[in-house]
Amino acid sequence: MRERRPAAAAALLAAVVLAGSGATTAVWSDAATIPGTPMRSGLLDVRVDGQDAVADYAPLDLPRLVPGQTAATVLTVGNQGNVALEWTASTSGTNAGNGLLGALRLLVTDAASTDGTTCGGTALPGSATTAGGTLLGTARTLGAGASEQVCLQVGLPAGASSALAASTTGLTIAVQGTAGSWSDTAEVGGVDLAAVPLTPPTLTCTGVLGVNLTMTWAEVPGAKEYRVFDALGTLIDTVPAGGLLQATVGALLGVTVKTVFGSEWVSAGAGC
Repeated sequence: MRERRPAAAAALLAAVVLAGSGATTAVWSDAATIPGTPMRSGLLDVRVDGQDAVADYAPLDLPRLVPGQTAATVLTVGNQGNVALEWTASTSGTNAGNGLLGALRLLVTDAASTDGTTCGGTALPGSATTAGGTLLGTARTLGAGASEQVCLQVGLPAGASSALAASTTGLTIAVQGTAGSWSDTAEVGGVDLAAVPLTPPTLTCTGVLGVNLTMTWAEVPGAKEYRVFDALGTLIDTVPAGGLLQATVGALLGVTVKTVFGSEWVSAGAGC
């Protein structure tokens, strides 16, 4: 929030000049109190969800992020000042060097609701699809006291590199409001994103190895399926996540099970 109150003499002079010239101004940035003549300053105050700063914003958290996964939320950008403003937005991350921030894919639309996963509606003009820079470059106008809702979607593309596994980043969304030479910023921070580690399943082996072996295992968070390989690395079975996690291998030796999180996101093999 930005407000300026200069000396009374300067304000009086500005008022006299304007009155004499017939000129008008859209943004008052100077004010003083003259007995019998109240004057108010221009107030620039951009908010997100009614606040100057939103910390630990959980709706976009993705603690076990896998390729193709997204989260979405609706943000309300408001003008709580008494002058019209234009607003743009940008994003930044706490761990930009590990690659996850740059790999994120963003979408900003005019949707006023979301299922928490995706944004419907139409992409806003000038909106970016990557993180770590400009999010909305085409300024949008809000009159005094006005607000608008936008939907923001964050996630990893389906083809993201497996080198990103186990990497993390924080995400901050900054909304910049301007009116003439004045500016104000509201931030949404504390968004935590962590790509899933490539964890192999923990096996329970029953029966006799090389005779009638059966492998079972518990669900690995984020897994899409499990692949069973023989000793030569040949795929012999695929077990979908969420079902009966079991492989009957009988007399085969050297069988391993790998967790699959995405097309290239596959764990090391676990065996008995």
